[in-house]
Amino acid sequence: PGTYHIQVWPPSDSLLPTTIRYISVPPDTVLDIQLRRPQLRSVTGILTDFNSIPMDSVRLDILNVMTHEWFGDTTATDITGTYNIQLMDGPYSIIFRTGKWYAQGFPDQAALPSIVEISSDTTIDFILHPGQTLTGTVTDTSGNPVENAHLEFLEPDYNRWISSASTDINGDYSALLVPASYFVHVAPPQFSDLFAQESDISFTGSETYDFTLETIPTHDVGNVVFSWAAGRYGLCWDNGGQGFQYPPGQPNNHLVHSYLLIAMNDFQISEEPHFQPVSVPPYLLTTPGIISDQDGYTLFNDGQQGPVGVTVAQYSYAYANAPDNDYVILRLVIANNDPFPKDVVIGMYFDWDVGDDFGDDVGNYDAAHNLGYIYSSDTPNGVHVGTAVLSPSGVSSYRAYDRYSEGYLDWNDKYITLTEGFQQISTGPGDIRYYIATGPFTLAPAGEDSVEVAFAILAGDSLADLQANTEAAQSKYNTIASVDKDVLPGAVPKVFSLSQNYPNPFNPKTTIQFGLPKASHVRLAIYNLLGQTVTTLVDAKKAAGFYAIQWDGTDKNGSQVASGVYICRIEAERFVSSKKLLLLR
Repeated sequence: PGTYHIQVWPPSDSLLPTTIRYISVPPDTVLDIQLRRPQLRSVTGILTDFNSIPMDSVRLDILNVMTHEWFGDTTATDITGTYNIQLMDGPYSIIFRTGKWYAQGFPDQAALPSIVEISSDTTIDFILHPGQTLTGTVTDTSGNPVENAHLEFLEPDYNRWISSASTDINGDYSALLVPASYFVHVAPPQFSDLFAQESDISFTGSETYDFTLETIPTHDVGNVVFSWAAGRYGLCWDNGGQGFQYPPGQPNNHLVHSYLLIAMNDFQISEEPHFQPVSVPPYLLTTPGIISDQDGYTLFNDGQQGPVGVTVAQYSYAYANAPDNDYVILRLVIANNDPFPKDVVIGMYFDWDVGDDFGDDVGNYDAAHNLGYIYSSDTPNGVHVGTAVLSPSGVSSYRAYDRYSEGYLDWNDKYITLTEGFQQISTGPGDIRYYIATGPFTLAPAGEDSVEVAFAILAGDSLADLQANTEAAQSKYNTIASVDKDVLPGAVPKVFSLSQNYPNPFNPKTTIQFGLPKASHVRLAIYNLLGQTVTTLVDAKKAAGFYAIQWDGTDKNGSQVASGVYICRIEAERFVSSKKLLLLR
């Protein structure tokens, strides 16, 4: 009994519409659903090239541009170029998949006219565009060519993939396209340390577009290899990254997809793709680190008008030696961006694949260790992977589920999963994923106290080994001192720098980052527009590194200053730089 969303797919050859119903179901219900056959229109015509030559054996893919659903049977033109299809009333995009014509200069595309309105039986002739070649190069940030990168070109107005290309050993690609605007997804080779890139381009037939792929930070000092970004983890497949490999060099990556969730209710959940780095540089990874053998850091938020409105400082720690080399610790310090308190739960989603077949995984939960975990039903005494909550709040909700039988979760399902306790702690074998959450927490208004949570991402050769590694991670987290509020974990910068403060405008606090390539005496001060010193934030010798300093909008006497524009000025060695700060009370 309950309220359900029911979707009915008719047989693919029936031409009946897909039906969606929302219904409240009492006990022992018989529910009949009627699919009404729509009135169909006959649409016929001839497809030719620009020389009026009929094009035969060309496949048609038909998209309803109102519902964004593909409709009707795939058909093809005959030897005279004639097609004949049956459609319901509505606007359609007809894409011609050219098959053998591709080699003669015709990419997969919509012909003219590409959008048609069907309201009666009609005849529409199409002329296929000649294709033109777009070329370019894909490199990394060091200028090295990226071989085997894959590019997909999508027509953004109607969400249709038009063409694709791959790079050669020199990083060069060549794609056959019709001149138009495109959304381009550039995917690096699988298990690389490179981010995928997405971009909008306008192709008139003469441009060359080059793409540069940024480096993904990856922990690799211990027995696990783990890629991470701003609230996203693993990042394999077409997003780049090496996933989570245990032990290093395994042919199978165990982590397909993982991300952070911060939820207020069932319509305000911050997750990917809301999170974007705001620190400069966006990612820091240093070996050896300040806290561990390899420290990671990024600062990110969920956008200027994000669903929740938070900023997250993410610290990660990896270790080279036993018993701490089978896990990575994620420490998240979460702050409110708004001047009013918020109640939130904080969780993580994991899609693991442990066995050779991603349909043979089993999910379970160990309450004694605050640990959710996955293993392959083919090797129940073999490799186990999982996630443990290390912070004192422990696990508040956990749910493992099979994507095959339960599908994908919408925001309402996710919020229920994150807030309603231990709903399904054991399931499988199947394509198992799980959500693990901690909280609830009250985020104080902006500028006041933040909330800290910590997770361990772990692996072990058995359940007992995974549990022992969880205990080691818990012990290590308990001994981790608070990270210095000034110095950030990361590589030494190559040049002196002063970054724009964040947030800006601000009230009541803002963060100012600067970088020192060598040990230097630093003076960092705030001035008003008359050039008078308001307060001095730093006046001391500092070691090389990146630093983050907060200004709380007060003067040297501790009194709040008025709204307005202020100047932040840094002096270090011969380096002098200034930034404007806007305080809005």
